Amino acid sequence: MKVALYIRSSKDQHKVSHETQERQLREYAYRNGDDVIEIFSDVGLSSTNDVRPKFNQMIEEAQSGSRRFEKICCLDLSRFGRDSYSTIRALHKLREECGLIVDFMHMPVTETKSSNVLMESSFMGFSNYHSLVSKEKGVEGMKQNVYGGYRAGGIAPFGYQLEHYDHGKNKKGETVKKSKLIYCNDTAPILKEYMERRAKNESRKSIFLDFFNRGIKSPRGRSEWSETTGKSWEDNVEQYLGHTLFNRTSEKVRDNGKIVGFKGGKKFKDESEWVIQKNTHLPLISEEVGAAIKAFRTANKRANRFNKKRTYLLSGLLKCSECGASYVGDRTTYRCNAQTKAGSKCHNNGISIGVIEDAVLSYIQQEVLSSEQIIEIIEKCRKKLVSGNPEIDLIDNRLEQLGKEINKLVDLFQSGIIDKETLRERITPLNDQKQVVSKTLDTLRGSQKVPRPQNLWVAL
Repeated sequence: MKVALYIRSSKDQHKVSHETQERQLREYAYRNGDDVIEIFSDVGLSSTNDVRPKFNQMIEEAQSGSRRFEKICCLDLSRFGRDSYSTIRALHKLREECGLIVDFMHMPVTETKSSNVLMESSFMGFSNYHSLVSKEKGVEGMKQNVYGGYRAGGIAPFGYQLEHYDHGKNKKGETVKKSKLIYCNDTAPILKEYMERRAKNESRKSIFLDFFNRGIKSPRGRSEWSETTGKSWEDNVEQYLGHTLFNRTSEKVRDNGKIVGFKGGKKFKDESEWVIQKNTHLPLISEEVGAAIKAFRTANKRANRFNKKRTYLLSGLLKCSECGASYVGDRTTYRCNAQTKAGSKCHNNGISIGVIEDAVLSYIQQEVLSSEQIIEIIEKCRKKLVSGNPEIDLIDNRLEQLGKEINKLVDLFQSGIIDKETLRERITPLNDQKQVVSKTLDTLRGSQKVPRPQNLWVAL
C-alpha cells in the first residue's frame, strides 16, 4: 500500500526527534509491506500555536484527485495534534471524507472498530492532558523566574537590553541561561525623553515629529514614527519603573497559526491577575512620570469607550486624494490614516462625520435609490419574464438592500448620530420604494407560484 508519513518535531531537540521519527516510521512501514512515497515533515513547530505548512499540504493532497497515497502513518496522536477538536476534525476528514487509512505506530489496535475508536479517544485525552500539564509547569517555571528577578522570556523592551546569566545545568547536561534587563545606552535616552515629555501632556505626534526631524530612528529602524509605538511604551510603564511583570497578556487566539485576537476579547487581563516583582532592574523613569503616564492611560480608556460607541459608516471607504491612504473615524471626525505617523507628508484636513456622511447618504438616496432606478430594474425583470427566462433574484436583492439601508438609518438614530426628524426624512422615501418593489415582487412571484417571505417595515 502506498503510504505518506507525517512527522512533527518540537522546537526542543527537533533535529534528533525528526530523524528518530522518520527512521521508526520507515521501519514500521517496511514491516507492514507499505511503500513510502512521501514524507510531510514540520520541523521545530508546535502543534497548537504555529502554522503547520506540511500538514496542511498533506490534507490538501488527500482531498485532491491527484492523491498519491492511500494511507498516512504517524508516530502517535501527540505528533498529529494535541488539540482534541482539531485532531478529531482532521481524522474525520481524512478517514470519512477522503477514504484514507490513518495509522498511528504507537497506538494499540484491537479487532473491532468500536474498541479502536475508544482507544484513540483515550489516548487523545491523555495527549491533551499532557499538553496542559506541560503548559502549567512551564507557566509555574516562568513565575519562579519572575520571583527571582529574572525575565520570563521574550525580547527586551525598548530602552533596555538583555544580560544573560548561567544558571546551572539541566538533566541533559546543558547550560541553563536566564536573563535580566540592563540599561541600553543607545535607546534608553530616547525612551526617557519621550516619557518625560508625555508626562507634561505633549502629544505623541508632536514628540515623534520632533524625533523625525532630528533623524532619530524608530524601534524598527525607520524614519517615520507611528503613534502606536508610543502607546505600547505607555502600556509598558510598570517595566520602565523597574518592575518585572508576568501573566499580564491574555492568551492569543490563532487561526491556522495566524493571531486573530485574544481570549475573552481583551489583550490585557485584569490587573488583579498580574504577577509583579518590584525593583528587579534599573528604572528609566521616575515615579512622578509613571503616575502621570498611568493617569493618561486611564483617561484614554474612558475616551476610547466613548469613541467605540460611534458607527463610522465610511471608515476605510474614503481615500485621501493627496497620499491615497484610507480615512478612518476618530472622535466624530474622519482623518487620513497616514497622519497617525510622524513624518508623514500628507496635510489633508479631517472631515466632520456629519458633513461627509450627510453628503454621501444624500447622493446615494438621490442617485442610487431613486424611483427611476427602481423602475428601470423592474422593467428589466419583466422583460426577462416575458422572454420565458424568469429571474426575480434581482428585485429580491434590491428589496434586501433597501432593508439594510433602513436598518443603517435606525442604527444611526439609536447611536444618537441623527435625530428623529432626520431619520423620518430619510427613511420615508426608502419605505415608499420598498413598497413599490415589494408589490412588484409579489406580482412576479404570484405568476411563478413562489411564496413571498415576510418583510418588516420601519414605521415612524
